[in-house]
Amino acid sequence: MGSMQVRWWFASVLIMFSDGVAATPPSMSGWDYYRLGDFSMAARMFEREAARGDAGALYGLAATWHWRRPGEDLEKARQLYEQVLAQAPESDWAAWSALALARMKATMPPGKEPPVTEILAAYQRVVDRYPWHNAGEEAFLFIQATRLSQVETDAAAVVQELERFLKERPQSKYRSTAFGLLAYANEILGRPEQQLAALLAQLEALETDPLNPTRDVSGLYWQIAAVACFEVGDLRLAREIYQKFIHEYPTDSRVFFAKQQLKRIDELEARLRRERLTAQRSTQE
Repeated sequence: MGSMQVRWWFASVLIMFSDGVAATPPSMSGWDYYRLGDFSMAARMFEREAARGDAGALYGLAATWHWRRPGEDLEKARQLYEQVLAQAPESDWAAWSALALARMKATMPPGKEPPVTEILAAYQRVVDRYPWHNAGEEAFLFIQATRLSQVETDAAAVVQELERFLKERPQSKYRSTAFGLLAYANEILGRPEQQLAALLAQLEALETDPLNPTRDVSGLYWQIAAVACFEVGDLRLAREIYQKFIHEYPTDSRVFFAKQQLKRIDELEARLRRERLTAQRSTQE
């Protein structure tokens, strides 16, 4: 997991609220136009309400200039985000604006990126200012992911931070992401049992997500089965997960290999039974 991969992972989703403002026609808001890709109309709607002091509309206008393609104006977006922070510093819009400003640092074109320390400092400011907001939680996890992506990483310290986060925030919407990072940190530390436990917890968090009941977990199934089979030696669990993979994703190109692994597990277990039986007979003699 390279540093750029990690940054784009967190920057790929812009979290927005759909409260929008009344527009013409009445059923359409700035956010409606934004989602339809009509950025010119979205900007017009947001500008109208922002002029009346609506911080949400001001944030929407900033997001429009930030993410519209083509025609983005990052400097204008930055100024608007900062205006939200000045106008309504304790609002949800301010929290998301602070995160957006940090994202802007992390997603600059290659060759123009600031040092990692500067990027992490920007995200830490979001954590410090909005520690219990979703924006603060996302910033915290970005920091941990970036720390793990460095050549010289203190994975043990990241494990401690993630375990504290998970203990203190049992209802966080980012628990699955935190467990995924925890699994990766334990992989770096060479602790397959803890890695497997974190992967299983990540799967449980994903499976109980009511907001995304059709989430594709095939990659996570595959990772769990591989760690269980090859790293931990839990053949029962590996068989269970490979079977779930085949049943739930029958058209996946990896089904053939999953069936091969099930055959391998059967053969290995049969050999182990024969060896145990031989050993028992030897002791009896």
